Amino acid sequence: MTTVGTATFEWIRYWYLAYWSKPVAERVIYRWLWRHPCRLIVEVGVGDGRRAERVLRWLAQGGRRVRYAGIDLFELNSDAPPECSLKNVYRRLSRWASSVRLVPGTPAEAIRRVANDLMGTDLLIFNCDVQHDALEAAWLYVPRMLTDQSLVLALSRPSGDRLPVEYRKLEVATIRQWAERRVRPVRRAA
Repeated sequence: MTTVGTATFEWIRYWYLAYWSKPVAERVIYRWLWRHPCRLIVEVGVGDGRRAERVLRWLAQGGRRVRYAGIDLFELNSDAPPECSLKNVYRRLSRWASSVRLVPGTPAEAIRRVANDLMGTDLLIFNCDVQHDALEAAWLYVPRMLTDQSLVLALSRPSGDRLPVEYRKLEVATIRQWAERRVRPVRRAA
C-alpha cells in the first residue's frame, strides 16, 4: 500500500473509532489521542483489559507504541472472572504497548506506591467509579504524575439504567486543589 493509501486508511479508521464505534463513551479517548502525542497511558480499573487493548492496538497499528500502566485489584477481587487475572491481562496488552506495567491493589494504595514511576502521564483514565472519599489518600500523589497538558478522564455512571455512561474530564488544576487540601500543615512545638 502506498503512503497516501496508508494515511487514508489510518484516517478512515480514526474517523470510525472517534465517531461511530461502540462503546460510545470511548470515542473521546480516540479523539484526544489523534490530536496529542502520547507516551504514557495510566488506567485505573483495567477489568479484563479489552478496552485498553482496543486503544493500544489502534495506536500500534498507526505506528505509535506507548507505555501503559494499569491499576486494578486483579486476583485480589474474589468475584473477578479468570480473564481479569493479572497474567491474562498482561498477555493481552503486552503485544500492543512498548511496555506494560500492571499494579495490583486498590486505586489509592497502588497510586501511592507507583506515582513517582508514572511521572509524565499523558492520559489518566479512571474506569472505576471514582469515589472521591475512597481516593482521597491518592489525590495527594496524582498531581506528580501529571503534566499541564495531561488529560484526566473519569467514567461517570449517571443514575438510571437507560442513561449511557460517559467520561468526564477532570481538570488538572482541580486535582491539584484536591491534593493541596489533602496536605495538612505541620505543627511546630512551641
